[in-house]
Amino acid sequence: MDKKEQAVNPLVRKEREEPGGRAGIARVNRRQVLTTLGAAGVLTVAGGLLSGGIASALEAGAPAGAMGEKKPGNGNGNGSPHAAIEELREELEARMRSEAILTAVSLSWYGAAGDGITDDTAAWNAAMADVPAGGSLYVPPGTYYSASGFLCERGDITIFGAGPSSHLTTEAQTNTLLIGKSDRTTRVRNVNVHSLKFSQKPGPSGSGGANNFAGVKVWFVDRAVVHNNDFEECDVCISFGGGNSSLGFPGRVTYRNAAVMNRMLNTNKMGVEVFFQNHAIVYANQMINEDGYKVAESHAVRLIGSHHSMCCDNDVYRFRTGVSIQGGNSLGYRESDHFLISGNRFRQCVKGVQGFEGAYNGQVLMNVIEHVREFGIEFRQEKNGGWDHLIVEGNLISADPNSTSGGQRGATFTAGQRLVFRGNQSVGFGNSQTSGTAYHVYVSAIGRIAVIEGNYFEDSFYLSSGSRNLGARVLNNEKTVISRNNVFVSPSPNPAEQNAQSSGSGQLVKGFPGLEDMNDYLQA
Repeated sequence: MDKKEQAVNPLVRKEREEPGGRAGIARVNRRQVLTTLGAAGVLTVAGGLLSGGIASALEAGAPAGAMGEKKPGNGNGNGSPHAAIEELREELEARMRSEAILTAVSLSWYGAAGDGITDDTAAWNAAMADVPAGGSLYVPPGTYYSASGFLCERGDITIFGAGPSSHLTTEAQTNTLLIGKSDRTTRVRNVNVHSLKFSQKPGPSGSGGANNFAGVKVWFVDRAVVHNNDFEECDVCISFGGGNSSLGFPGRVTYRNAAVMNRMLNTNKMGVEVFFQNHAIVYANQMINEDGYKVAESHAVRLIGSHHSMCCDNDVYRFRTGVSIQGGNSLGYRESDHFLISGNRFRQCVKGVQGFEGAYNGQVLMNVIEHVREFGIEFRQEKNGGWDHLIVEGNLISADPNSTSGGQRGATFTAGQRLVFRGNQSVGFGNSQTSGTAYHVYVSAIGRIAVIEGNYFEDSFYLSSGSRNLGARVLNNEKTVISRNNVFVSPSPNPAEQNAQSSGSGQLVKGFPGLEDMNDYLQA
C-alpha cells in the first residue's frame, strides 16, 4: 500500500502473517487515532465508516456474528479486530453528532509548544489552514507566542480557548491577533473569538499616530464578535477598523461587530476602538487599571466616524476618558451619528463622556460617573465643526473629592447646536477647590437651543462672587437657553446670585413667566 492510500484511510494497516497463515490487522488505538487524525482526517475516516464502506467490506468477509455480535475486546486490538473497528466507528459517530467536535481543530495537533518562548506562528498557520468553513480553532491551555503576531485572514471561523489559561502573546508594537486581510482590501465575514487571554510584551506605549496595536485587531470584517476574553497589558485591547481609505464611503465601513463581556486589565491606551463602523456594540466589558498603575493615556472606548454604535453597561475604572465620540477624517470626513452611551459605570476617570465635532444625534443616558477629576460630561468643538442634537438624561455625576483640578465641571457643552440636559444629578463639584471656577453645568455658544430641566445640583457652596462656583453657567449663546425645574442644594445658598446661574450674551429664560412653580429654586 502506498503512502497516499495510507494517508487517505489511516485505519487501513499493512496485513501481516499471523499463526495459521491468516491476515490480521495491527492494533487500533482509538484515542491515538482520534488525536492524530485532525479534523480533516476524522471527517474522511468517519465518512467512510458511517457510510458503511469499511464496516461493510469487513462484514462481508468476516465470520458470522463478527459485526452483529461483538466479541470481547478492549478496543485496542484485543479480541476481534472487527469489534475494535466497530467500537471506533461508534465512537466517531457519537462525536460527529456534536457540530463543535465535528469541525474543531486543536492547535496542539500541529506542534505548538505553548511554553511562552517558542515561536508558534508556523503551528498556528498550519492549524488555521485546516479549519473547514464554519469550523473552529481550539487553543488548549498554555502560553502561545508569536513574534510577528497571530493572523486570521479568513471568515466563517470560531477561535476559542479554555479561558484565561489559553493565552496568546506577542511583542510590543505588534497585534497579538489580527483578523482580516492586512491590506484591508478584501472583506472578511463571520468571525467569533472567545474564552482566550491576550497580551503584548512590555514596551513603549502605542500612543499617537497609527500605532494602535491591539490584543485583537479586526480589520475590514463584518459580524466579528469578540467575547468573554481576558486582556492584560495591551496598548489597545480590541480594535474594530474599517477598510482601506482608498475604498471610499461606504465601501470601507464595516458592520455589526461586537465586543461583549471581556475583561481588560491595565490597558496602556484604549480598551475598545470603534473606527468607521455601523451598528457596533460595546457591551458589559470590565476595563480596570489597578491602583498604582499609570492612568491610561486615552480612552476606555473610542467611537470614531461610526453610525448607530452602542456603548452600554460597561464597568470602567481609572482611564483618562470613559467614552470618546467624534467624527473621523481619513481621506474623507465621516461623522459619528446616532450613538447611544447608556448604563455604564465610569469611576475615577479624568473625564467620563467626551464628545467632539461630528457627534450627531446622540444619547447619553443613565450612566454613573463617579469621582470625576475634571469633567463628568464634555462636548466641544475642535476643528471640523460642532455637535448637534444631543440628549443627556438621567446620569449621576459626582466629583472626586481629592481632585487637584482648578476647574471641575459636572457637564460642559460648547459650540453645539441643540441640547437637552434633563433629569441628571450632579454632586460635589467645587467642594475640594481652593481656586478656579467650578460649575455643575456650563453651556456656551449654543447655535439653536439648549434646555436645562429637572436636574439636581448639590455641593457645599455657591459663591460666584469669589469665582469659585456657579450652579449653572450660561454664556455667549446665539439662541435661547431654557432653565427650569432644577433644584440647587447648598448649605449656604446665595439668592442674590439668581439661583447660582450666570447669563452672558444671548437669552436666558427661567421657567415660564407667571408660574413660580416652574422656576428653578435653591434649597438649603
